[in-house]
Amino acid sequence: MRFVQSFANNGSLNVEYVNLSRAFEMADENEKKDLTRLTKQLHAGLYCETFTIDEEREDVSVWLKLLKQGRLKGQHIYCVFGLNLASENPDILGFAIADIGGNTNCGLIEYVVRRKGFGAVLKGKDMLAYIEKELNVLNEELNHQKLKGIFWEANDPLKLDEGQDCMSPQKRIDLIQRRFGAKELGFDYVQGPLRECKTPEEVASNICKNLKLFLYNADAYPDLTAQDLKNYICWFNKVVNNSNHPRDLKSPEINKMMDELDLMIEHNIPVLKEQQTLKQRALLFGQKAMPKAKSKEM
Repeated sequence: MRFVQSFANNGSLNVEYVNLSRAFEMADENEKKDLTRLTKQLHAGLYCETFTIDEEREDVSVWLKLLKQGRLKGQHIYCVFGLNLASENPDILGFAIADIGGNTNCGLIEYVVRRKGFGAVLKGKDMLAYIEKELNVLNEELNHQKLKGIFWEANDPLKLDEGQDCMSPQKRIDLIQRRFGAKELGFDYVQGPLRECKTPEEVASNICKNLKLFLYNADAYPDLTAQDLKNYICWFNKVVNNSNHPRDLKSPEINKMMDELDLMIEHNIPVLKEQQTLKQRALLFGQKAMPKAKSKEM
């Protein structure tokens, strides 16, 4: 397969990769059959082995539909890493999936997964660096601008037990902060329904309140504003649940999130939690600012 490229070589193993999004754009009909097979093998293998809860998994038909639309229409990056990827029985070691948020100049890392035991030859930071580069290229092609930020969702360890996730939520947050420079965004993030809902009750049962939102490689994106965040969240909800505006979902939790974003915009509050003052956070969350502790005289 002409789309297989070398990614990393430690002397004993030559890890390859296929950028499925680019490959589907260039492939002829016979090559698309090989790429479809590889995509299905990735999904049935490492993806389903990693994400074991059926209702939280995407069907492979969703992947194939987006891949066949092409990068610019589908606004995605799908990449698979492994050994002997051109063979009928490849050894898939990892994959990464990320998206561009329309004309918002923001992206989202959906998945970055590596098979256990292969950290020496396939490093997460290298996979992410490649995906970040591809997202920036795709956004330049789509919007003729540089990315303002790349987001990363992670389960809140205070809201989700360890047994409810394939990895300890706290360990994941520690990992993405320490190794990948992710920093928490300073508002109460709520993921809208991932499908169209007809009633407020249906919305309430399909929103996700267990997530935190992070800015990946935050130091590389110092110009991200609250307006950028709001633009992305409005775009996301319009695409996934067909709402003209998140407030149209009539969800108290989503309305609270939008109120916080509006306050951040109005008062020019920094988007990163670590940069927000006590008074700014009190304004956002409707709490009185705690007085600073008085220093004791020695």
